[in-house]
Amino acid sequence: MAARGGAGYLAQPGKGPTLLAGGVVSYDLTTWLTPYAGVSLINHHIVSQSEQTAPRPAEQGEQRPSRATSITGDGVAQGAIGIALGVRPHLFLELSPYAPMWDEPRDGYRSTATTLVTVALARQ
Repeated sequence: MAARGGAGYLAQPGKGPTLLAGGVVSYDLTTWLTPYAGVSLINHHIVSQSEQTAPRPAEQGEQRPSRATSITGDGVAQGAIGIALGVRPHLFLELSPYAPMWDEPRDGYRSTATTLVTVALARQ
């Protein structure tokens, strides 16, 4: 049995932190069959083109929405369930569901739930 975990942090000026944490567990059932499962929590901060440039000065009486965002960002949980077949070439089959956990409503983006199916071949 093998287990691993990790976490990452990025401080962005004018934005909140970007976080990543996750772990994976796997077990060799035979020399050619290894099931595994993992979960990751990812926090995205969306920066639009207009946020990367300085805004023009407001004209008198002009009302503008604030572009400021909070530290929450957009959180997504990603799961992974798969098997690795140790035949030549190695075959990986994986199912990865993504689920939105929280949303920063002022950034204009929203994550959506989805599931990816992956089939990969690796030569060794």
